[in-house]
Amino acid sequence: MENIAWTIKMFILKRQPGPGGYTCCGPIGQTSEQIQDLQAAIESATGCQVEVYNVGRFGAEQPPRMVVDLMSTLGIKALPIVIMNDEAVSIGKVTPEPIIAAIKAKLAA
Repeated sequence: MENIAWTIKMFILKRQPGPGGYTCCGPIGQTSEQIQDLQAAIESATGCQVEVYNVGRFGAEQPPRMVVDLMSTLGIKALPIVIMNDEAVSIGKVTPEPIIAAIKAKLAA
């Protein structure tokens, strides 16, 4: 199954200390392993390429408005955000199964 026409973007926040450091409030974001595993699982199951963007590194270039709006509403709990052709298909899930199911449903539509 090859779906080259679909653009899948995953917006993440690489793991970093929380507001009180690693000891107080715990780290925030996803680990490199979580990100790589999720990207590989989505690509393997769907045949689509996944572009990964770290929202902590956008600098002058801002993430898409949808990502900004979701993060304004939900905070970092919104991450990772998976978008297909400018439509959010998954918000805040790090396990691949529900994300892959949402993507496959979108591909079948």
